[in-house]
This record gives sequence, structure tokens and C-alpha cells, in this order.
Amino acid sequence: TDFAPSIRDKVIGYVAKRYAYKEDYIEELKGTVCAINTEGVLAAKSAIRQVGKVTNVPFATCDKIAKLIPTTVGMTLKKALEESDELKQLYDSDAQAKSLLDDAMLVEGTPVQTGVHAAGVIIADKPISEYAPMFWNDKKNTWVIQYDMVSCESDCGMLKMDFLGLRNLDIIMRCKDFVRRAKGVVIDSVAVEQADDESVIVDIYGKGDTDGIFQFESGGMKKTLRSFVPKQIEDVILLNAAYRPGPMQYIPLVTDVKFHRAEPNYIVPDMKRILEPTYGSPIYQEQIQQIFHEIAGFSLGQADIIRRAMSKKHLDELEAAKDGFVSGFKAKGAKDADIEKFWNELLDFAKYAFNKSHAAAYSVLSYYTAWLKHYYPVEYLASLMSFSTKEDVGLYVKNAKDYGVKVLPPDVNRSLHYTAPTRNGEIRFGLEGLKDVGAAAEKIVRERKTGGTFKSLDDFVLRCVIIGVDKAPIESLVKAGALDEFVHNRQEAAENIAAYVTACRTAIRSAFKKAEEQGIEPDSRWVYNTINAEKEFNLPNAIPCAEYDNTTMVRLEKEYAGFYVSGNPLEKHKDILTKYAHTPISEITESEEVTLVGHISDLVILRRKSDGKPMCKFNLEDLTGDVSAVCFVKQYEKLGSQLTEGSIVLLKGKVEVQNDVMSESDEEKSFQFVVRSGRKLT
Repeated sequence: TDFAPSIRDKVIGYVAKRYAYKEDYIEELKGTVCAINTEGVLAAKSAIRQVGKVTNVPFATCDKIAKLIPTTVGMTLKKALEESDELKQLYDSDAQAKSLLDDAMLVEGTPVQTGVHAAGVIIADKPISEYAPMFWNDKKNTWVIQYDMVSCESDCGMLKMDFLGLRNLDIIMRCKDFVRRAKGVVIDSVAVEQADDESVIVDIYGKGDTDGIFQFESGGMKKTLRSFVPKQIEDVILLNAAYRPGPMQYIPLVTDVKFHRAEPNYIVPDMKRILEPTYGSPIYQEQIQQIFHEIAGFSLGQADIIRRAMSKKHLDELEAAKDGFVSGFKAKGAKDADIEKFWNELLDFAKYAFNKSHAAAYSVLSYYTAWLKHYYPVEYLASLMSFSTKEDVGLYVKNAKDYGVKVLPPDVNRSLHYTAPTRNGEIRFGLEGLKDVGAAAEKIVRERKTGGTFKSLDDFVLRCVIIGVDKAPIESLVKAGALDEFVHNRQEAAENIAAYVTACRTAIRSAFKKAEEQGIEPDSRWVYNTINAEKEFNLPNAIPCAEYDNTTMVRLEKEYAGFYVSGNPLEKHKDILTKYAHTPISEITESEEVTLVGHISDLVILRRKSDGKPMCKFNLEDLTGDVSAVCFVKQYEKLGSQLTEGSIVLLKGKVEVQNDVMSESDEEKSFQFVVRSGRKLT
């Protein structure tokens, strides 16, 4: 079950209280509810690189071998040697490569990190310590069972329930609150979810305008949406289920059938009724269940066992049903070759098949977010930004601009602690979205409400230090421009913050000493008034410092706020960035050969360990996003002179996934762009 993260802990707390063990027991180990352990293990590519490090194999050699491994889910070194002729040839002919791969196969799959399952919770009838070992996770502040979820269920017979924290539910609730306060409209959730508004589906999904839309944000999904052009909620459900490693292979065919560019292939006529809603291809587990029951002649119970085997990825149970499947299809007149081909497709499909009920539930929730974005873009985008990381917020700020919505900079006298819409239909960026501010944002906003607006930098710093706000949040506010009302030289203010805070603490100690002498328990207002009683408090004179140059200023804005508060410096290069045919960085996908046009920053020259030859890494940014890029020795020899800090370049290369540790918990993919060729544009 999915819950808004803001209430998830409360729900788990209620469950722990409801099923608490009533008899005497060691208090610390009395719990009947706990989290579940997960293990991150060395995947194929990572095993090669890790072994190479400890055996002193050159990085370039390790990287070359790792890149020969197919990038598919569940790939192993053994399987890679079977599937990649180039890798097998290298293994057979190169002694160093053979030794490296042999050693890597020994450590492949070795646990290298533990974590806490994102959703799974164990509920027991007695203290869990009676059944299994546990450990305390300081980061999550919870007890964790040391078994993984499979062992908990199959080996220990314990009950596992999923309490998934879904950020989008919080986004929806806050957006509805914004709409109610700004427009006096109370949105009926049920009415929205039951609607099938074609304008929402065509304008949001059909155009690939899915930044901030649940389940449909990835670059690859946007391309799929624009080619498929969904027009009804059934299309949205289909793509949500199909955009996964197994059924994804059917999307081009499904699209061609939809637009009558291809004919569906039904190996028996009865398949048409089952597969016609998905344009002739199996997309849902339920369709496979129907095929086994209605065509292969399995009972409903047997067909449901097959469906469950697919959902649990128990392919051995599926293989056991092959003879019955084949005979059932033969009885319907299917040809042997067609049956075998379809069976093999099913086996591949079964590894990742999604059930329609799940896809439908998530697609309806996705539609809800799309509906809000379509009809209330200011409120929705504000809510979205308020829950976003700095890595994502720049994209949403650009999306707001596309909608004609202005995003105002953070301001200590105008911002709330979270990003919110203004009365004028704009969005004011919140203080908690800034790096190093966090919980201090609420303290600052609360102080402003109780003590009035901040009158000067002196007033602001003093009041912040009184309420327990330290140097780092204040410095962040300066660098992000949130104190520009008082600060006319950001670098000078940032460099002097430490001295300012020290002066404030000295004044506060004097006030506390007076309170002690008078036998008073001082609150923050008393301390402030006492410090300002004789004369208004002033910070010490600043040590003069030149202002940041424009490049540094906007870089710090991006670092601390996640977007360019003073305006994107790339706007002046917009004509060049849009002149050449290329893929927007926000839409790159794994294993894709792409052409990118962007601005180089954070360029670092590296040296290959084996021979000291240069290579480089840098950040490549366009108007839609940025990506980490690397140019290896061979390519750098040709392109090095053109890859310079601040230049606009056109580059061709391949997108790779940086993270290569397999885990049961989902992690956002981090991409790296490997440069193959290119040229400097400015």
C-alpha cells in the first residue's frame, strides 16, 4: 500500500502500537514490527572494476572489458561471455583479460552494502527477536531484521507488508491545498480519477510534457509518448505497463499496429479477443492468464498459478507448464513453429510482466498529477518544486517558464519555508530548498511571523543566531541571493558571516548573564530586546572583499538553489543551442547513441595511470538539464583543444549508467555521457 511520506511513519507507528506484545519482555527488543534488510551486491561491470583495482590492472583495460558486457537487467559475467562474441574472443586470447574475468566471477554477487527496504515491514505475533537476528539502523532510527524479504517470507514464514512512501501523494495534497487557498476550489479526488479527459491526455501525455508527471518523466518515456500519441486512459495504462525491460520490446510493433502500419499476428483466432485491446501484443499478466485458460485449456486455478509464477519471477514453474501449453495451442490449430516462437517470447516477457490492476492504479494516480498540471499549472509546479531535490528543481523551473509562470527567487522576507504560489500567479521559491538550510527554514519563517520582517542584515543575523540558526544556513542564503534585499556584495557578506555570528553570540552571552543576575528565564524576544535596549545592535565592520564575478555568482546560485536565480547564463547562447539537431539532455536514456549540444563547466584534466596520457571529465549542460561527461585518452588526443571551460560544443557519444550496484530497492539511474567525437561551436 502506498502512503504519503508525511504520514507513513505515523501509520507504521499505529501498526506497531496496535500489534504490540503485551507480555513482559526486554523493552528494547519487545517490538513486533520492524524494517527489512536489503543487500547491494557487486554486479558484473562493478566486479571487473573492483577486481582490477586490487590486482593493479590498468583502469583503461578494466573499462574496455566492462564496456563489452551487455547492459541488460540481471546480466552476469557468465551470461555475458555467452552473448558477447567480442568479450569471449578477448577472454580466450588475452591472459590478463581471462585472469581478470575469472577473478571477477568469484566476487560477482558478493554483498557490498546493506540498506533498509524502501517499503517492506515485518509484523509478527511475538517480539521479532524471538524469530531472527536484528540490528539497529541509526540513519533510519529503526530496528531491522537481518534477513532479506524473501527469507523472511519463505524461510521464517513471517508476514511482510508494504508501506511505501510515495512522494507524489504529498505533492497532490499540497497542490490541492494551494488551489483551495488561492482559488477557493475544493478538488474532488474521486471525480478527477473517474474522468477520462482527452485534453489532459493529449496535451500532457501526447506531447511528452511529462516533467513532474508520476511514472512518465524519463527521457525514453517522453519519446515513446510522442510516437504513440495516447488519447485515452487505456493507452496511458498500456504504456505504463509496457515501458519495462520485457514488454518494452513490443512497443514499436504496438505503435505500428495502432497506426495501421502493421498487422497483428494472432497464431490462433481466439487470441484476437484477448490481445486486441493492446494492439496484438501481450502486455499484462492477466492477458497471459487468459491465454493459458481460454486457449491452452488450463483451469482458472492453474492459470492463476502461472500468473503468480510470473509476478514472483519463478520461471521454473512456467517451464513446467510448457507441455500443456503446447498441446492446448495445437488443439486450437496453431503451428509448431508459431507455438515455439510465442512460448519463447512469453518466457522473456514473464521476467518483467506487470499486472494490469497495478498499472491501472498507478496510471490513474499519474493522470491525477497530469490533470492538476493541465488545469492548475502554477499550484502544481509550486507543489512539485517544494518536494523536489536540487538536481530536479532546475528542470521544473524551466517547465514553469514554458507555461509562462515566473519563478521568483528565495527571499528571507517573502518566502515560506517551502516553495509556494503567490497571489499574482507566480511561484516564490522556498527557503528549505536551499543547500545547507533544511530545518533552519522553518525557524526563520516562524521568527519572521512572530517578530516581524527582518529590517537589515544586522537584524537578520542576530535574530537567526538567537533562535539557533548556525553559520552554514546563513551563508547559503547569502550565496543563493535570498538576502539581496540587504546584501549588495554577496562575496563580502559570505566571507564575513563567521565574524558576524561570533559577534552575535558574544552579545547573546551578555544578555543571558543579565538574565541570570535578574533571576529571569529569558525567551528569544527578551534576549533580542535586551541586546537592542541601549542602542540598535550592529554587526562588526566587514572586511572588504570584491564581489563574485558573474560566472561564479550564477554557479553558486545553481549549487545552492538548484537553478539560476539571476537567470540562466545559457539563454544568451539559445540560438546556438537550438540550431543543431540534437537530443535534449533531459531526455537521454540508457545505452543510447546521441548527439548533444551544450556548455562545458567543471572541466577536470585527468591522467591515465598506465602511461600518464591526458583525458578529461566535465559537466555538459543545455537548457533542459545537465549530465556528467567523460572523454577518454584516444578521443581526447583529437578533441582536447576543443574541450575548454565555458565553451559550447556539439558532441556525439554513448549514454551509460554510472551506478552498477544491484539492489532490491529502486534507485534513480545516474547517467554518464562518453564522448566519441565532436567539435567546438563557440
